[in-house]
Amino acid sequence: MAGQIDIPGKLREQMERLESEIQSLQELLSQAPIRQVRVFQLPRTKSGEEHEPYEKLTSEPFESDPGLAMGVRAFSEFYGRFGESTKAVFRLPGVIALEADPGEAIAACVESINQLKQEFAQTVQLIEDRNARFEIVHRLFPMLITLQATRQIQYYNEEMRSVTFTWGRKSSIRVVTREELLENLRNLQHQKPIAFEPERWEEAINEDMIKLLALPKDTELRYRRDLKVRPMANLLLADGTKKLREANLPIIIANPAENFRIGILPNFDASVKPKRGRKNPQRLTEEERFLTCLPVYRAKEA
Repeated sequence: MAGQIDIPGKLREQMERLESEIQSLQELLSQAPIRQVRVFQLPRTKSGEEHEPYEKLTSEPFESDPGLAMGVRAFSEFYGRFGESTKAVFRLPGVIALEADPGEAIAACVESINQLKQEFAQTVQLIEDRNARFEIVHRLFPMLITLQATRQIQYYNEEMRSVTFTWGRKSSIRVVTREELLENLRNLQHQKPIAFEPERWEEAINEDMIKLLALPKDTELRYRRDLKVRPMANLLLADGTKKLREANLPIIIANPAENFRIGILPNFDASVKPKRGRKNPQRLTEEERFLTCLPVYRAKEA
């Protein structure tokens, strides 16, 4: 299928249409009567730090005209900056609440943008080879953050009482076999991380292999990696309905209640444990990491 169409040409056309529609949305929002705006500026991820967990994040609020300008601009920020990662998305959580129902123009524009984003993502996936996909997309659009360009814009025209913010923490856990881990360690032998002395890395790999080989074959092991925290939005509708959504871009609220309020996104500190709402992945594994070179833990006995 990929060979039957001009994929680069199609991607260029879709990007031009997407950028044009986003410009239209930005103009509509800039002219719309605004009830309240609050967005939170977060530090950007530096190149090479994409997989490092966040220890602390400062959330700086912006409101009124400065907040609106930042929020409107965020919808078109698809590209990384010099020294910043093109593998990590830029996030500007927040809310743009309109004074009253603006009619269908903004809703139609958001719908068109989200459709174009979906079509762009589908066209990118027509390039089956992952390396070729990366090369083609970044040759056409240097420094593009593809996930940023395809993030859907959230628009609600339901009577909303409040939007509050929190941090979402999540871990990736999967069962792995001894043989799979031995193969991974062999592949890692020539990929020495900066934090290790070259001689120590080779020694640590060998120690991990010996540990694995000494285990009974039926020992259950789990690969456990903490994913990067992400801002989340708690939406409370006038009828009491609650919705939890990721807050990557400002959420557009078209029909806020009379006493509508926007909460604060606090600073993030990994050393402060969440009070509630998070299932602890450590219940599934022993607390002490089993391997040095891979985030692998032994499963807890039932």
